[in-house]
Amino acid sequence: MKIHSNILSAFLICSLTSSAFGFSVKSADELDEVQQAANAGVTTLNDFVTKNKAAIASTRSELTTQASALKATNAAITSLIESLKSADANRTAFRKAARDRAAAEVIEALKAADRERVAAEEDYYYQNLDGTAGSVPFVGSQKAAVSSTNALIVEFAKLKEELRSQSNAIEQQIKDIAAKIELLKGQAEKLQKIIQTLESLLPKFLEFMAQDRNAQQTNACMKHVSEDRLYASKLLAAVRANLNNPDGLELVLKNISPGSGIDVREVKEATGLIVIFRIGVLTHCISTKQQCGGRAYSFTR
Repeated sequence: MKIHSNILSAFLICSLTSSAFGFSVKSADELDEVQQAANAGVTTLNDFVTKNKAAIASTRSELTTQASALKATNAAITSLIESLKSADANRTAFRKAARDRAAAEVIEALKAADRERVAAEEDYYYQNLDGTAGSVPFVGSQKAAVSSTNALIVEFAKLKEELRSQSNAIEQQIKDIAAKIELLKGQAEKLQKIIQTLESLLPKFLEFMAQDRNAQQTNACMKHVSEDRLYASKLLAAVRANLNNPDGLELVLKNISPGSGIDVREVKEATGLIVIFRIGVLTHCISTKQQCGGRAYSFTR
């Protein structure tokens, strides 16, 4: 609820002068009732202010808690994002390194096999020159070539196993990244809930603060009426001068306190005097003969 911060009181007549009204008070009893009604207003508003301050303290504490949670969650999200970036970079680098290493090992194995093949062919060539083709040296060269081929097969098998292991490692890294993404989603949901809570708490906190200002300012003038008989008599004269004319009383009060935002809804005399007025979103009733729901003063939000 939005309450004007400069609201002064129920009637806002703190600057009334004795020459402002030329009306006489009906009786001392009626003036007593006006002061009693104002005193009832003081008691009611004091109780309201006390409860409202407790609500302010509770809401402020919850806001502080939520703000801390927001900070911690934001830090967790930032850390997860950085971790994901690092994990992705590591995965990419690991994959590239594994690919490059595999390619290098294949090339080296092929080169080694090729060297063995060339050596065998050279042996065969020289054996032909010596007339020893088909002899033991040639057979030895053939065996060396076969051995080289077998070694290449073994090397490829090892390489295949290593690549499988590297592939498994990459898959594990991908799973780790996926797990971190799920954590990030959880933190994002938590963050959204905190933001929603803050969005709910902030208007309430501002409402409580505004009500506190309004109630205390109104209470100050109620206290003035209850304690100052001359002031109360001038107020009573102003009311009697504008019976059944809420606009007239409102104009008087607004001239006395510009910018107060007072809205006089009703001013009449039934069993006794009744003045109903609104300031911001609070509606006040003050009366003689306890005509405000069985009480001399009441307010509603």
